[in-house]
Amino acid sequence: MAVLLINPPRTLLADDNIWGKIGSCTPPFGLALLAAVLEKNGVECDVLDAEAEHLSLDSIVVRVTDDYQWVGITSTTVAIDNALEIARSIKAAFPEKPIILGGVHPTVFHEELIQKPYVDYIIRNEGEKPLLDLVTGILPSEIFNLSYKEGGKALHTAQSPDLYDVTTQPMLAYHKLPMDRYFSALGSYRRKPAIGFIASRGCPGRCTFCYPEMLGRKVRVLTARRIADEILHLKEKYGIREISFYDDTFTAIKRVVEEFCRILIDEKVDLTWSCFARTDTVNEELLKLMKKAGCHQISYGIESGSARILQSLNKRTDPAKNEEAIGVAQRAGMNVRAAFMVGNPGETESDLQKTIRYAIKVKPDIAIFNIATPYPGTAMYREANEKGWLLAEGWSDFDLSKPLMNLPDLPPETIKAYYKKAYTKFYFRPAYFIRRLLKIKNLEELKMNVDAFRAMLKFG
Repeated sequence: MAVLLINPPRTLLADDNIWGKIGSCTPPFGLALLAAVLEKNGVECDVLDAEAEHLSLDSIVVRVTDDYQWVGITSTTVAIDNALEIARSIKAAFPEKPIILGGVHPTVFHEELIQKPYVDYIIRNEGEKPLLDLVTGILPSEIFNLSYKEGGKALHTAQSPDLYDVTTQPMLAYHKLPMDRYFSALGSYRRKPAIGFIASRGCPGRCTFCYPEMLGRKVRVLTARRIADEILHLKEKYGIREISFYDDTFTAIKRVVEEFCRILIDEKVDLTWSCFARTDTVNEELLKLMKKAGCHQISYGIESGSARILQSLNKRTDPAKNEEAIGVAQRAGMNVRAAFMVGNPGETESDLQKTIRYAIKVKPDIAIFNIATPYPGTAMYREANEKGWLLAEGWSDFDLSKPLMNLPDLPPETIKAYYKKAYTKFYFRPAYFIRRLLKIKNLEELKMNVDAFRAMLKFG
C-alpha cells in the first residue's frame, strides 16, 4: 500500500502583489506530518511538493505511477483551481486510483467538491487519523471527518469529538521534501539557510478574517523539548541556521515558550529565529528571554489604526495596547514586523489614512500592508456573501492583493490605491531608512535588508 501526497502549485502572483516580491516558500507542514504518521504505521508514502519544485501540470501527472494506490491533494483557497485540475488529470490517467482532497478550502466546500466525478474522498479538518484509517481499510462510514460517495450518493460522516494530540506526533518527514527549495520571507530572517516551522495548532484570537474551526479552537502545542529536538535535527541534518515560526500565535502558551528559550540558552544552541504573536500574549520579561534565546524579530497582526475597526474585526486589542507591545519588543532588542489590512468592512477613507499615520507613528521595523480578504469559512466571508459584496472572479483572486468586496463606503479602486499608497508613505522616508541601517548587525543582514528595502521601494 503506497500513498502519494501532493502540494499543488499556486497561480503565479501578479506584479502588484507584494508577496510576489518578498514571499517565502515553506514546507507543506500538513503533508509532511501526514507522511510521517503513515510511515510510522507501516504505510509507504511520498510527498510531491509541486509548489516548491515549480512543476507544471504535465510534470505532476508524470510523477504519479502505478506504484501508488492512493493520491491525496491538499489545497488552500488560492490553489484550489490547480488542485482540482491535478485531480481531474490524474483520474483521467488512472480511473481506478482513488483521489482524496484535504485542506481548508475542501473542508469549507466539501458538499460541493465531493460531487466532482474525479474526487472520491474529502477529509475535513484535521486529517491524521482519518487518512490513516482510510488507506488501511477502515470502512468510510466508520471514519470521522470524511465525505465520500457511495452508490452515486454523497455521504458525510460526523466530526470527530477529539482533537489530534500534537504531543504524540512524529517528527515531520523532512526526508520526503526538497529541503534545499525552502526559504523564509525577505525581511524576516537574519541568516540563511532559514526555514519555516510550526509548533502548535489553534489561536486564542477570534478574528472575523480567520477560520479557527479548521484545526479546532483549542491551542495545542508541542512540548518545549520536542520543539528543540526537531530544530536540532534540522540544524544537524540540513544545516539550518534560522527558524521562522509560522504558528498563528507562537506565544499563546507562555510556559512552553519560556522552557524552549531556556533549553536554547542552557544548551548554547546557535540559532536565530522569528515568530508571530498577538500583542496581548507578550510581556517584557518574556520578550527579553526570547531575545536572549535568539529571537530577533516578532510579527504582530496590528490590522488597523482605528479602534472602531479593530472592534469590528473582533481583534480584542486596541491601538494604544498595540503601540505599547511594539515598544516593549523593540526595547527588548527585537525588530518588529507589523501587519496591517486595508479595505475592511465598515472602513472609510478616513480610517485608511488613520492606519497609515498610525503605522508611521508606532515605528515598526517592517510594515506589511495587505488588502482585507474574506476567505471562505470566515465571518468576514459570510457577511460579504450575505450582503452581496463579493467581487472575486475566481479563487485565485484570494491572494491578499485584490479588493474582493464592494463595500458601501469604500469602492475597490480606492482600496487598491491605498494599498500602494501605504507602502509609499511608510517606506519613502529618509528617517525610516536611516533607522533601519543603524540596526543592522552584519553583512549578511545588510544584504537581506537592502534586498527587502529595494522590493518595498519598487512596489511602492
